Amino acid sequence: AAWGRTPARITPAWLAERPLILNDASTRLSRLTAEWFAGAALRPTARIELNYNDAIKSLVAAGYGATLLPHESTAPPPDPRIRMLPVRPALWRPLGLAWRSGALEPATEVVLAVLRGFRQG
Repeated sequence: AAWGRTPARITPAWLAERPLILNDASTRLSRLTAEWFAGAALRPTARIELNYNDAIKSLVAAGYGATLLPHESTAPPPDPRIRMLPVRPALWRPLGLAWRSGALEPATEVVLAVLRGFRQG
């Protein structure tokens, strides 16, 4: 294999040695990625920068490099040429929740109750 042995969890040092395909600097994901690398005192340069995750995945599948993208559980399975692995240290991003003002629908009430339970637990 041209990339050598792949670890079970990807580290900043291992990934920094590969050609990178990343989101451009205008995105929040780019800032999170830069912070992840900076935690290991690294500042790798992307080979290619794009803002379309599907295009990035296509380039990875074609062998142009590696990337850091959020795992989207509702997305279709990736191209079989793509190997998805967890990263260490874990990379997290904050999320927000928005809902329509006024009376809540029952399903929205249930979701908000569950989320409030996480906060209190």
